[in-house]
This record gives sequence, C-alpha cells and structure tokens, in this order.
Amino acid sequence: MNADVWFSYIACETGSMTVSTCDSIDFDSDIVVYQGTCGALTQVACNGDGTNCAGYSSHVVFNVTQGAEYLFRVGGWDASSEGSGALFVDGPGVGCETNPAVVIDYPSGRPSLVDPNGGTVVAIDVTDGTSTPTDGTLNWNDGTGWNSVALGTTFDATFPAFNCGASVDWYVSINTAVGDVVLSPANAPTSTWNAMAYSGSEITFDDNFQTDMGWTVGAGASTGNWARVVPANGGARCDNPTDADGSGMCYVTGNGFDEDVDGGSTDLTSPPMEYTDSSILRYSRWYSNGSNCNGADPNNDYFYVDVSYDGGPWTSLEIVGPVAESSGGWYDVEHSLTGAGNVQVRFTCGDLNAGSVIEAAVDGVSLSRSFCDTPSCTGDVNGDNTVDVTDLLEVVASWGTGSGPADINGDGIVDVGDILELVGAWGACP
Repeated sequence: MNADVWFSYIACETGSMTVSTCDSIDFDSDIVVYQGTCGALTQVACNGDGTNCAGYSSHVVFNVTQGAEYLFRVGGWDASSEGSGALFVDGPGVGCETNPAVVIDYPSGRPSLVDPNGGTVVAIDVTDGTSTPTDGTLNWNDGTGWNSVALGTTFDATFPAFNCGASVDWYVSINTAVGDVVLSPANAPTSTWNAMAYSGSEITFDDNFQTDMGWTVGAGASTGNWARVVPANGGARCDNPTDADGSGMCYVTGNGFDEDVDGGSTDLTSPPMEYTDSSILRYSRWYSNGSNCNGADPNNDYFYVDVSYDGGPWTSLEIVGPVAESSGGWYDVEHSLTGAGNVQVRFTCGDLNAGSVIEAAVDGVSLSRSFCDTPSCTGDVNGDNTVDVTDLLEVVASWGTGSGPADINGDGIVDVGDILELVGAWGACP
C-alpha cells in the first residue's frame, strides 16, 4: 500500500460499521481494518475496489463491538496511486457523548454470565465529568419486567438470583449533583447490556484443526476444494494469510498460490458433536468473493453454513454475502442451539456465477455447554430441601463422631457447634 494513513477508532456501540472512499477520492485506494497492537495486528476486513465505486475507490462493511479499538489503514493501491479526497466513517448508534456529566467505566469488564443463585458483583468506576456522581441504580429485566436496586457506596452492582438460563438485560443509571441522570449504555433501555443466568460453562467439543478429528470434504469444485493446511500464500489473493486462533492450521479453499474455488462448490462437514439445550456453537470464518481481488464477477456468490440435528435434513444457520462480510477478514461467530442430541455443521462455498475469485477459510470450531449449580443448604443433613427436626435427629444420632453430613460446620466433630448452625438455618432451603 502506498502513502498510507492510519486512524484509530473506538466503537461507541456494537453493530455494523462502514469505512469508505467510494466516489470521494481521486486515486485508486485500498482500505484495511485491523485489531491489535503494532507488531501483533489481526486483519478484520479489507477492500480494494468497491462495488459500483468509481475510480477504483473502496468501501468496506464489518461488525464492531462496543468499547473495542479498530485501526483503519487507508492508502493507494500502488506507487502511482495517491491524491486527495474524503474518508467516510459511519458506525452504529448515535455516537459517543462528549463532555458527559460523569464517566462510567467497567474496569473488570461486563459479565456474560451471572450466577443464578445471586451475588454476582460487577465493578463500576464512576468519575467526574462536568458534574459529580451522587448515587445510582442497577436496572434489570429477566423477562418478568424491569426491576431496580441501589448500587453500592462505591457504585459496584450486585445481581440478585434468577431462574437458571434466564436472559438478563441490564443497565446502570447514575444521578449527578446537578440533577442529570447518566445511563450506561447511553440510550438505555432501548439498548442494554446482557448476561445469561448460568453458574459457568464447559467446552464439550474443541477443534483447532491441528489434528484430524473426522471432518469430511465434498470436492465438487474443479479447484479450491477444502484442505486442512497451514496457510501458505500470505493473503496475496484475498486468501487468509494466517489461521484465526494462532495454532497454525485451519481449513482453506485450496492452498496453491493461484488457487481459489472454480468450477462448482465444495463443502466441509464436521463429525457428529454431542450438544445439550443452550449449547453455544462457535467458529471463525473468512470469506471473500472477489471484490478486492479484481474478480471478474465480484459480490455475486455466497458462503453457506448449515446444521443437521441427529442425522436429519440440513437447515440454514447463516448465509454470508454477497456484499456484507465478503471482502475477507476473520469473523468470530456464535449460535445458540436448542434441544439435545448430536449436531453436525457444514460450510459450503462455490463459484457458481460468472468466474470470480472465491476464497474461504474456517477455524476454531467449538461447542460449549452452560450449567447451573444447585445452591448449598446449610443444615439440610438428609437432603430433603428443608432444615427441620429430622435433620436435628440426624445430628444427635451422630453426636461425637468425625466428619460426615452431620458435621455441619466442618470442624471434624459433631457437637454443639453443628446444632447452632442447624438452628440458624431452620426452615426451607433457599
């Protein structure tokens, strides 16, 4: 890239982002979007010649995440390409507020999971802007309507208990000394943060493609059929220069220097993967249909992702293209699954219209399962979910013995200390 200029952008909200020189410059441009730091950059999206953009100007559309930083690199296609013009940047939402009354920050991030048994604490820093914070509230909706509770003296938020698997929308409101109310996110409750009520999650299937875990390839194209390799072409022709997760190998549509998908379609099918309700299927994908590779028929092909449950018919999970997310760049995707059994995922791309440059890649396929822990119930020696006289009789029967269910306080002997613990917890378990 020649005479390139770099810009830094921090997304105010999550959504679709456009960076464009389309019809606004007087030279042949390229746009590349990155995340990361100098020396450790990951390409997010790129475009050379935007569809219907005059003079080989550029237009790229990609997804951004609120609070994340992105680097925009804009320059000429070759040594003779430089000039002047305008760069248009259009992100999601109404933009970041300048000179806010107070500034709200989450130093430890915002949780994707909250404990269904209650007690999840979110650290919140509230600092002076044009005013001073006085107090605030945590507002949440778990599907039963909006509720609120006061924030702590340091503005930390503590979530109550929820039903296992509840989807919890939430936001924070801060009152200021001059009477303003500052919301986070800024346009709440139209937009909110979200967390799921689970105790945790575990990965049940994880494939970074360093070994063959049983994927099958449908070789329906004359060239560019799926292959598990270390990418070898450095991104020279709209292909992915590296894998997505840094482990080395991934599946690509042909690994030869001038090899892309031609003469049909190729599909990549996973082995059966066991899943349960609310399992999350994740993968990284790369797709380019020629818009920035001088393809003969750019932005006119698609990338398909389908799933099959328990060997049943294939159903569509997502369709990529023909324009959005079709100019290269790794995209991390996740889908929530319903039901239980075995699932397979299939990735398909082809060059089915007039010949163009079609490149695709897949990496980091995983399944994870969320779960809810049952809260412990102090004093419920016999496990009937109630602390009552039957538990007291169990403690008396075990008097003077060592550890066991009747040793409620865990000090190694059943004695009066356990009686006191039991009496303090008398009644129905929470």
